Amino acid sequence: VYDGHSFDLSFPSPIKPYLVALAAATPSPFGPTVDLEPAVAPDEKDSTGALAGTAPVQVDPEGLAHRVIGVPGPQGNYTSLTATDDALLWLDWALAGVTGDGKASKDDKDARPNLVRFDLARRKSATLVESLDSYRLSGDGKKVVLINDKQVSVVPSTAKADEDSGQLVKVDLGRIRVMMNPVSVWGQAFDEAWRLQRDFFWTEDMAGQDWESIHNRYRPLVDRLGSHDDLVDLLWELHGELGTSHAYVKPAAVTENGSNGQGRLGADLALTAAGWEISRVLAGESSDPLATSPLTRPGAGALAGDVLLAIDGVPLSATVTPAMQLVGAAGRAVELTLRNGPGHGAKAGEQRRIAVVPVRDEERLRYQEWVAANRRTVREASGGRYGYLHIPDMMANGWAQLHRDLDTETALDGLIVDVRRNRGGHTSQLVAELIGRKVTGWSMPRGERPRTYPH
Repeated sequence: VYDGHSFDLSFPSPIKPYLVALAAATPSPFGPTVDLEPAVAPDEKDSTGALAGTAPVQVDPEGLAHRVIGVPGPQGNYTSLTATDDALLWLDWALAGVTGDGKASKDDKDARPNLVRFDLARRKSATLVESLDSYRLSGDGKKVVLINDKQVSVVPSTAKADEDSGQLVKVDLGRIRVMMNPVSVWGQAFDEAWRLQRDFFWTEDMAGQDWESIHNRYRPLVDRLGSHDDLVDLLWELHGELGTSHAYVKPAAVTENGSNGQGRLGADLALTAAGWEISRVLAGESSDPLATSPLTRPGAGALAGDVLLAIDGVPLSATVTPAMQLVGAAGRAVELTLRNGPGHGAKAGEQRRIAVVPVRDEERLRYQEWVAANRRTVREASGGRYGYLHIPDMMANGWAQLHRDLDTETALDGLIVDVRRNRGGHTSQLVAELIGRKVTGWSMPRGERPRTYPH
């Protein structure tokens, strides 16, 4: 399909299920055929449902590549293909951006796939289950085990089922009881982490380290651990002995139910004699949905010099700070009481109340502010002749950031590409190809500015 952002073509939905006839004489299950009878009559199966006297599998390698049979239906983003006696099952993923910036709301969950069943006899597909995390097909192919938001359920593999039909069974995981010895669990985790590095590290000599000796040195510390956090610290030390990148420890996030996280207003505040004064409202970047200050949203109108008097009706002071009043406020509306500063002209000194939704994280907001400041510095130092681009990582976010100002910045006489603080990734070859393109010609449309070729 054509790219909607830049002139390019890509293959966003490239997957299609296929069958292959192992024997040269095996016909396609989708026809055409001269026999109107089914290939296997019902009475040819034994009491267990298996074919009576099943013949050994015959494979004819000659011409195998030409006996690939496409399953009728459109291409898509399919994964987890499994088969029953009379159907195929797979997960159908909606096409969605990998950065998550295109969601209707920042709090929206990532799109989840649907479980699709393709009936081989009828040559039709139908959605068996909508929106799930994963599934497993039972050994006899008659049941499907679903995992959805940590809920495990069992449904038939033949048709859509719900609670009213009586065929959907929810598994109560709360009935499971496990006796756990934390030190034993931590010891197993330590040994497994060490073993995985031993077996899969990028070089067999472990970068010159005596990996066995390192294990013997750190392993006794497991018995002295007092918490899971201690285990995480110990694993960091273990991996640190390798002196390499891409050796991380990522503990599971632990949050209390109902905790929204610390709220932030996207501004710098300073305690003055007048109160908590807004010294700077972060401008952010309008094209980045995660880089907008709550104080610049429509209706807020907060400016540098305004004084924040109260949050949700609670007056602020040196001992009652904005950060204290915004604990757990991320993502929910709060009321701010402001006194207008000099920037409001004739309305300076007036008090007003506004409703805003504090953000959980200001990283993207402050990042875009930093990029804009760097760009201003480059413009001033070059007399407006040089462009500036920063690439924060070699992943999807970095690729999006590169394209955000690519056309504007490459239209100038020179370009500075800043990769400081780059977090790494796998798109570096795409970045090198893109910014290394050379102009081979010019397009001269009538009444428009000349454009480079390629664009």
